Amino acid sequence: MVTAGMRDSVTREVLSAGVSGVIFKHSGPGQLIEAIHRVAQGEMWLDTGAIRSLIATSDKKPLALQDVQPLTERQREVLHGILDGLTNKEIASKLQASESSIKAVIQELFHKAGARTRSQLVRIAIEKYSKSWLQ
Repeated sequence: MVTAGMRDSVTREVLSAGVSGVIFKHSGPGQLIEAIHRVAQGEMWLDTGAIRSLIATSDKKPLALQDVQPLTERQREVLHGILDGLTNKEIASKLQASESSIKAVIQELFHKAGARTRSQLVRIAIEKYSKSWLQ
């Protein structure tokens, strides 16, 4: 599986489902080729960054069991802008804020959701937190 990144809980799920390899798309071509060869030979491949992240979170409760952290009003406004497909600059203009403050709020959202990318944040907001986050 080639991915831009995924939450640790998703990594655990795909490995349990039988995926033999996970590599991040930003890895170099040499590493990708090596991963393909190893998986083709029946070995398992897991990106080093994913391994470190899994080890670091192994003593924590799975994300699904953690309490959902409530969003502030500003975080909800920014999240709605993201869900509407607006750029950071457009969200800043709409909310009469600086683009850097919007970026800071987005980083807070990433942290609360356990997301690494904007698209992961959108998916998590829609799938997992729609009732508590989007109201």
